[in-house]
Amino acid sequence: MPLSDTAIKNAKPLPDKAYKLQDEKGMYLLVNPNGSKYFRYNYRFNGKRKTLALGIYPVTSLKEAREKRDTAKKKINGGIDPGMTRKIEKAGSTENTFSAIAKEFMETNRQRWSKSHYAHIEQCFERDIFPWLGNRPLKDLSAVEVLTTLRRIVDRGAIETAARTKQFMGQAIRYGIVTSRREFVS
Repeated sequence: MPLSDTAIKNAKPLPDKAYKLQDEKGMYLLVNPNGSKYFRYNYRFNGKRKTLALGIYPVTSLKEAREKRDTAKKKINGGIDPGMTRKIEKAGSTENTFSAIAKEFMETNRQRWSKSHYAHIEQCFERDIFPWLGNRPLKDLSAVEVLTTLRRIVDRGAIETAARTKQFMGQAIRYGIVTSRREFVS
């Protein structure tokens, strides 16, 4: 049964341990022994169980927590890990994300490439890669994530585009290795 505001207000702490009050769709309220109440969301991403903090009650209402959960769920369905996105935002560091390194790689080679080649690479990244992997730190990027992203391109029947995009991604990742943003290719 989903949580209600009344149930949350009436939740009393236990003296020796924290406990959970389940809501729905993976969300719950964690009640700590000190009386603090935290909204949490359990989800799976790339086969791993993860937990996302949604807010502290009463600063975050039940309705707001559910909206945050639904937003996170949309990201997951789009192939984006909301926990990783939050870590990047908290750190305020976007210079080591795949999109930042790929854009730097493109700018570094802009003079060597024709305008049409540059535009083609930019279009491949913007349309097929950045929406799913752009915010991922390059050092955390896995081969499974790259393969999953490339399969999206193949699934729409653009096999040649997938091959070229794979080549462009490899060049950008190698550029990241050379500029010390990643130590190895996994």
